[in-house]
Amino acid sequence: MMLVIEFPHDYPTNIPFMQLRNLSKDYLDNTMLDEFETQIRAMAHENVGTQMMFEICEHLREQIADINDKVLGKYNAILDKKRAEEEEQNAPRLANVDEDLGYTPVTEETFSEWCKDFMAKLKQEEEASATDQDKRLTGKECFLAN
Repeated sequence: MMLVIEFPHDYPTNIPFMQLRNLSKDYLDNTMLDEFETQIRAMAHENVGTQMMFEICEHLREQIADINDKVLGKYNAILDKKRAEEEEQNAPRLANVDEDLGYTPVTEETFSEWCKDFMAKLKQEEEASATDQDKRLTGKECFLAN
């Protein structure tokens, strides 16, 4: 920001004209400058009759230091976020098993379905490998059981 000052001929008995101009629109908004102008005008009214400009300039310097700390904090936060994103992008990645290997997660439903299919397959294999004598015995047992 820039402080524009026009001193009257009878300074310090009259307050000088003071205006703040925004030279950093990215970091300062005009409401801040309006607030600072109100503060320095109040300081000027309190110090009529004294050499007030040093105190006013010192007050503005402190305000700028506070603003710089806030801006620096925002800037560091942006840098930290950018570093974290870069680290995440460059970090080793695990294979996505669901997509890469065609893996189906085991749940109660998927296990039940697999078990039913497996038992049916076992029964088919057992029936296919049974001998004629085994089949006759099974038929007699069923006849006797009835």
